[in-house]
Amino acid sequence: MCKHILCCCLYVLSFSYVSIAQEAPAEQLANEEKPSLFSWLYTGTDEVLELTIETDVRCVIRQKLKEEYQKATLKIRNADGELFEQQLKIRARGNTRKEVCYYPPLKLKFKKSVLSAAGFSSSNELKLVTQCRDTKTCEFYTAKEYMAYKLYNMISPYSFRVQLLRISFVDTKGKGKTKEMLGFLIEPEEEMAERVGGKLAERNTMRSTFLTNEPNQRMAIFQYMIGNTDWSIGNSHNLKFLKVPEYERLTPVPYDFDYAGLVNTDYAIPFTTLPIKSVTERLYRGIECLDAEIPPLVEYFKAREDEIMNYTASFPHFSDPVRREVSRYLEDFFDFLDREKHVRSAFGSK
Repeated sequence: MCKHILCCCLYVLSFSYVSIAQEAPAEQLANEEKPSLFSWLYTGTDEVLELTIETDVRCVIRQKLKEEYQKATLKIRNADGELFEQQLKIRARGNTRKEVCYYPPLKLKFKKSVLSAAGFSSSNELKLVTQCRDTKTCEFYTAKEYMAYKLYNMISPYSFRVQLLRISFVDTKGKGKTKEMLGFLIEPEEEMAERVGGKLAERNTMRSTFLTNEPNQRMAIFQYMIGNTDWSIGNSHNLKFLKVPEYERLTPVPYDFDYAGLVNTDYAIPFTTLPIKSVTERLYRGIECLDAEIPPLVEYFKAREDEIMNYTASFPHFSDPVRREVSRYLEDFFDFLDREKHVRSAFGSK
């Protein structure tokens, strides 16, 4: 009996390093039959939905570093042509982008009562990625970052869904022309966790030992594939963590890929502590893979090569030069996987 109690205590303590965010039972029941606004908009394809935001655009730009909410009106139609129009609050968000970009990424916040009255769940905050500046080059940056999310959907089910948009910013003060640009919505993290049957894990610091090796290594190799070094497990930089039934330990979920070599924005530079001079240089930053772990990991990515390359070749929102650039970058990765010694040197023990 005592031994049984002791084992139970040890089992609980083994998971005490992390708290799991859970939805209140009453709210969960109230939301069971209601779609979220994001899921109502999500098409699962590269279809572009038309979004209009009416607000004091110049105020958003002037006050972007303060991240203060301001009033706005949103109008959007889903793929079936149904209109959703509501007042909301918006503010700038992000770290580097709100400083280096003329147009900052935004957080959209609705009143829960408004969403409930419209037949939606209480998931009332959305992240909106916008173009950095009003140029064709920045439009392609946005399209390439959107593609990075879609590629990770092919690698892992534990990933954020995204919805492509054509955004019209209408200045309610009448001091500027309506600006149109490409953008995309990111699935709210709580919705992503619920969709895959998991719970978000919250902790100020994280360790690789808290994570299940297989999904962790796949995530790190994906980051290598797209040339992204702008992430860290220790301080949860550009990573969320899930507790899912399939794995005993936690699973990482990456986001924010604007510093990836695949995207290659003009403001992206590697951290000075890294032994690379450009973000287009690949550097593996994951845990070391054992010799026995490498072949299955390589096979896992090779099995998805055709899907990834076909998607890249047919992606409708690139010019031909950009499509060739992205295709070559990804082809280099798959060619690299065929060189066993190089793979072991990159992913294995140094």
